[in-house]
Amino acid sequence: MSTYRQDTDNKSFFTKVDTYHGAVAMTRVTAKVFAIVGALQLLTALFTLSIIRSPAIFFDCVVNLACAYCIYRFHSRIASLVALTLAAVTLLFALVGGVGPIAIMFSLLAMWGGARALEATVKLHASLASPPCPSRTLKNFAFALLTVISAFAVIYSLAVLPPSRTEQNMARHMEIDVFALMNRDRVKVLQEDSVARYGFVTMVVIVSQQGWGTVLKPGTEELLLVRGWKKYQGRNDVYCKEGAQLSFTQTMHKNEGAVRVNMIYDHSSQQACEAERGT
Repeated sequence: MSTYRQDTDNKSFFTKVDTYHGAVAMTRVTAKVFAIVGALQLLTALFTLSIIRSPAIFFDCVVNLACAYCIYRFHSRIASLVALTLAAVTLLFALVGGVGPIAIMFSLLAMWGGARALEATVKLHASLASPPCPSRTLKNFAFALLTVISAFAVIYSLAVLPPSRTEQNMARHMEIDVFALMNRDRVKVLQEDSVARYGFVTMVVIVSQQGWGTVLKPGTEELLLVRGWKKYQGRNDVYCKEGAQLSFTQTMHKNEGAVRVNMIYDHSSQQACEAERGT
C-alpha cells in the first residue's frame, strides 16, 4: 500500500513538474509573440507615419512590449489579462474604424497570444508549491500597473481624443471639380473634423455669403439656396455661384443640368468625393 502511494505521489510530482515546465515554455512563446507584434506595429507605424496621425498606436506598441516582458520574466497573469483585453479593444476599433487588414491581423495575433498566455500563467501558478517571493510580486505588480495605465491611455486616445492635426488638414484639402456648373467653378466640400476620423461622411457644412453655416445631415431632403459664394476664413469651403442649390444627395441643380456627387471617403486614394455628370 505504501509502495502504491509512493508511486502515486511520484507520478503526481512529475505531472506537476511537466505542467510547470510546459506552462513556462508556453509563457515564453507567447511573450515572444507579443514582442514580435509590438516590434512590427512600431516599425509599421514609423514606416507609414501612422504615429503622427494617431499617437494611440505608440501606446499600443508600448503595452505589447510591456506585456511581453511581464509574461516572459515574471509569468504575470495580470499582464496576460491586460494584453488579451487590450487586443480585443484594439480589434473592435480596427473593425469599426476600417483601418485595414494589417491592424486586424495584429489584433487577432495579440488576442491569440493573450489567451494562450493567460492559460499558461494560470497553469503555472497552480502548479507552484510555494508562493513567489515578495520582490518578484512587487515587480510584477509594478509592470502590471504600467500595462493597465498604458491600456487606459490607448482606450482614451482612441475613443475620446479628437483627430490629429494631420487628419484635419487632409480632410480640409479634399476637393472636386464640378463641370456642370457655370464657368466650371471649383466646388470644395469640407468634412467636419470629427467626421473624417474613421472615414465616414455624415455631414457637409455650407457657408453662405453672410458668413453663417448650414449643416446638412443624412436623411434630409432639404435644398439650400446659396446666394453668393465666398471662402469662409479658409476653413469651411464650399464654392457655388448665386442661385445654385445643394441637398444632402449632393445634386447641384443648374439650368444646364445637374451634377451628382457621391460622398465617398477612400483612405487609399485620399478622395472625399466622386462626381458624375447628370441630366
